[in-house]
Amino acid sequence: MGQSPFAKRPVSQEDLGLGRRRTTRIEYVAPVILAGRDAAGQTFREETKTSTVNLHGAKLATRHPVLVGMQVGIEVPQTGMVEKAICVWVGETPPEETAHDIAVQLLTPKNIWGVEDPPADWQEYEEAQRSRRPPTAAGVGAMRRPPVDLRLAEVEQQAARMLESAVWNLRSRIDEIVRAALQDFERRLQALLAGAEAQVRERADQAFAELESALATFRADVADELEARKEEALKSTQEALRSKLATMTAPLVPPSPGAPAAKSADPTAKK
Repeated sequence: MGQSPFAKRPVSQEDLGLGRRRTTRIEYVAPVILAGRDAAGQTFREETKTSTVNLHGAKLATRHPVLVGMQVGIEVPQTGMVEKAICVWVGETPPEETAHDIAVQLLTPKNIWGVEDPPADWQEYEEAQRSRRPPTAAGVGAMRRPPVDLRLAEVEQQAARMLESAVWNLRSRIDEIVRAALQDFERRLQALLAGAEAQVRERADQAFAELESALATFRADVADELEARKEEALKSTQEALRSKLATMTAPLVPPSPGAPAAKSADPTAKK
């Protein structure tokens, strides 16, 4: 089976027609400006920096979806040099980060990074390139006719770019659908919560009104009971006072003429 066009494999130098020889890679941080068109077809231009470089290319970070085989522009403000390059590798985006690493290969190998003391093979490669004789007519004709493998590689890269672009657009569409569904769900949930809150508030108000009514009735009943008991107590007290006053004032009031004498309570009074 052939390799999946979605595989993020490096593009070989044979595919790019840059020869088989590569130069030593070194760790070197150089501020650069990366420009081009991303997988969604949007142009971009961002300031970033390299982590490793060699005469043929570099590894650098980007926040944009760049696919293997895409052409980008590399500008190095430190040296003022601008070169075209091909993306040959795409790394995964680390968790909780927005940028990921890519590797680019210059179409024309050159020390555009400003490395002051480059490895020896960089200089050897540049000297070999300068001493190379101009190609003959037959060589020019051969250069104009790319080999079958290179053409197949180009077709595969184009197919990979088209498919990955379609997948990227599909993922973006799915993200939009999911986002819209979540927003609709949140709206419905908020409406349900608002309705439930209104029902709870209404029932609480109704229960409070019923409680106030019951308390008012209870107060009225207690007031009536207290008023009845107060009237009964007053009446009883008045009767007791009248009786007491009558008993206390009876010896002081003389009997009226013709009235029978009051019987003495002393048993010896009849003798």
